[in-house]
Amino acid sequence: MSNNTEPCTPLYGLWHPGTAGTLSGYGLAVEPGQKHRLVGLLMVDRPNPVDESWLAAVEESFGGYELAPMTESGEKGIACQMWVEPDSLPFVQEMDEDQAAEFVAALTPLLDQPPRVSLRMRWNDSKRLWTSRFKRSQAASPQGGQTMRTSKAMQEIVGKIAEQHGLALDKAGARLRLEMEGFDRLVVERIADNQVYVAHHFDQNGDVVPDPAIVFFTGAGDWAPIEVVQVLGGRRVYARLTEDGKDVVVANPSLQADLAEFADMWANNIAAQGWLEHSQRYQPRKLQAPDLETLI
Repeated sequence: MSNNTEPCTPLYGLWHPGTAGTLSGYGLAVEPGQKHRLVGLLMVDRPNPVDESWLAAVEESFGGYELAPMTESGEKGIACQMWVEPDSLPFVQEMDEDQAAEFVAALTPLLDQPPRVSLRMRWNDSKRLWTSRFKRSQAASPQGGQTMRTSKAMQEIVGKIAEQHGLALDKAGARLRLEMEGFDRLVVERIADNQVYVAHHFDQNGDVVPDPAIVFFTGAGDWAPIEVVQVLGGRRVYARLTEDGKDVVVANPSLQADLAEFADMWANNIAAQGWLEHSQRYQPRKLQAPDLETLI
């Protein structure tokens, strides 16, 4: 008899590194395989009961919240969207499928109606805990009045890096490839009028692989991300340019806003890694032809 059971939706936990299974929260990925944004429960009653003043700030910022028990002893978590900073993604671990099934069933409705509370999450290694801060983004209106989300953090750090290396991003064909020990190459390029491409590149089997790569629409002044490429997620386009290339039409406002949040987190990571201070222009390595005498 064949087994037609479909695989369970993955449940991800905010793991405490160095422990057998201590978690600060768990949730489902809003986009399959993309664990930087989860919807689920974040523990707020451990190690101490939740601070009422913090809940009041949540109420004021998001207009409400929901608490739910997460442990047998009644410790509670807050239903929320969890935006995980790129440097903390290695500590977001997929939970055992047998244990996850019941939680997945309970959390699945949040994929259709995400909680109003939205938090940025980062693992703090010195304090040995997950920290959170309220997620806020700003809206901008490009030509034509189409509302989009922008990434001022990426615009700022890339602008500084370009200036540091003498690159004028307003000139056709402007391109900058940087390298820094321990990291994939950083590439910045003006690929067309009103479009800037930012990516990390690495080499695999003779091919150049971008992961991630984001195209920004720059025609309205502020940079608005419109498409992304990732190894796991492939290419995803959330807005398209008009025929004259001077305006955009947003195909999926919600996911475009998510991409802007991801771009901000990535930009913060680029800054923290020291690309502005320590990067150098990439110098392709020349292959050395073998000495024929050594082959005889």
